[in-house]
Amino acid sequence: MPTPSVTTSGGGRMIGEAVAVQNRAVAQYNVGLDQVLIIDATAVIWNDSCLGLPKPYETCTTGTFHGWSVTVQIKSSGATHTYRTNTNATDIRQEN
Repeated sequence: MPTPSVTTSGGGRMIGEAVAVQNRAVAQYNVGLDQVLIIDATAVIWNDSCLGLPKPYETCTTGTFHGWSVTVQIKSSGATHTYRTNTNATDIRQEN
């Protein structure tokens, strides 16, 4: 089965992890799917299992963890938000 993808405002193709982030932002900011643009998705190697964003009292495993940095924009406000994911988006963490 092919990896799901969407087209960004810049015309690039995105992977399923970016779509998962887009859906997270839709729920988090209570806006429609058409209001959340995927601006960028970059493959990243995180240095720990917490994607560099540990939660209070969370223990992170040091190592090499592949994932994505995904930036979305909320059209109505113009605000941008960057999220970090692991390779299959079972862990999504917001940077800002």
